[in-house]
Amino acid sequence: MAATGSTPSSKTTQHAGFPFNRTDADVVLRSSDGVDFHVHRAILTVASPFFETMFRLPQPASSPPEAIDVTENNKTLDVLLRICYPVPDPYISSFELACSTLEAALKYDMNAGVDYVKNRVLPMFIKKMPLRVFAIACKHSFETLARQASKEVLAQHAVPDLYVPELETISAGCYRRLVQSQQGRAVWYVLGGHQGTQQGFRSDSSHYRDASFPFNDTHADIDIVTSDGVRFRALGAIMKLASPVWRTMLSEAAERKNEAHGSLILPVPEDSKTIDVLLRCCYPLETPTLNDAQSLAPVLAAAKRYEMGKAISFLSRRFTDLTPSDALTSYLIASSHEWTELAKDAAGLLRTRSRKELLATYVICMESTMAGPYYRLLQYHKKCGETAAELFTPEVAVPSVRISLTTVSCSQCGRWRLDSNPTWLTSVAIAHKAMLEEIIRDLEKCSQCLRHIGKILDFFSVFERAVDEAVAKVDTKMLFVKPT
Repeated sequence: MAATGSTPSSKTTQHAGFPFNRTDADVVLRSSDGVDFHVHRAILTVASPFFETMFRLPQPASSPPEAIDVTENNKTLDVLLRICYPVPDPYISSFELACSTLEAALKYDMNAGVDYVKNRVLPMFIKKMPLRVFAIACKHSFETLARQASKEVLAQHAVPDLYVPELETISAGCYRRLVQSQQGRAVWYVLGGHQGTQQGFRSDSSHYRDASFPFNDTHADIDIVTSDGVRFRALGAIMKLASPVWRTMLSEAAERKNEAHGSLILPVPEDSKTIDVLLRCCYPLETPTLNDAQSLAPVLAAAKRYEMGKAISFLSRRFTDLTPSDALTSYLIASSHEWTELAKDAAGLLRTRSRKELLATYVICMESTMAGPYYRLLQYHKKCGETAAELFTPEVAVPSVRISLTTVSCSQCGRWRLDSNPTWLTSVAIAHKAMLEEIIRDLEKCSQCLRHIGKILDFFSVFERAVDEAVAKVDTKMLFVKPT
């Protein structure tokens, strides 16, 4: 009998069904919704290195055993435990249950659970929801499963228009490779660039490396220790003026200070490159050089985290200055940090690219930013293109400009030219294209015809303004709102 799915009251718990209700069990796992699973320590120890390590720790003696609270609900816990127990394999009926079971198996290091979901459960959902399976496979680097799901995604033409919530959990690089494959422009593969992991704080001072001048001053009263083990000797007075967050952190550190150590030690999660730039923004030093958005982003993020007004102002301006040279990188980074204005500016610059150009563009930060913002950019770009294309429909009038295009004979060369006032942008564009082609052919033959190029340029200027005005009305909120 499967475990019940009802939620108990705060004073009562429910008991799971067989085989998790045996009286010879020596461990009780309590689900997040209050269902007790009576399980056997020996089975959990074999199935999970996580539980093996936990059971090695001294356990309180009690009879019956105290319940161990876990974060999984009873349905997920029931499925996961049945995979480990010598009982018939569980049936997983929903994609959501498959995903929660997989996450729990990974969390508790239960290889049997991971393999069961990856190889036997998720493949069953490929036909019905291939993009969701693809995303889960990418998230966990299941290469074979991702390839299987991608074939069905492409067969159903599900990209780049279909949205699934799991796009928020995989890299833009993985998603772009799938889109490229749909466009027939690339050989698809799952794994892309390496995503670095942040190092933890090194507590052993013997492994510190001192920063370079001016942050190696032995007279400084603060030792900032970065995640990569570099010690910055800084002046507390400057730090407190630059950041109210640092001011609070230093006050708290002072309360914990070891009198045997002369300086306050302030461990921070940022690396040495980030802290170096932040401090240079505070000190009376030359403005730090930052030449690309990707290296600037962690510094700006840290400045915002520490509420450093002057640094934020300088770094934001620099980010804006760098955006035109690499708008896609700027957009992805700004979106990942929820810097809405910077993201909108970058997306606006990307409107000038063709769909083909945008889809073909690859930037290295795609491997460390999520697919969700990239998907929304593609949809925004598509909407802008559709809005611009609507200007070519017969219902859209030409903006106010007088362009003479009636069919008459040129007084100098005797050739025919257009000279009329078409009402619709479609006819204007077609007529001017034909006129331009004719003038170019006869460019060296007739100076009179050359003067009509100005009329064409007038139209192009007006049409460009019309497109800009129409596209500017596309709501940029779609760049930040996840589809439902």
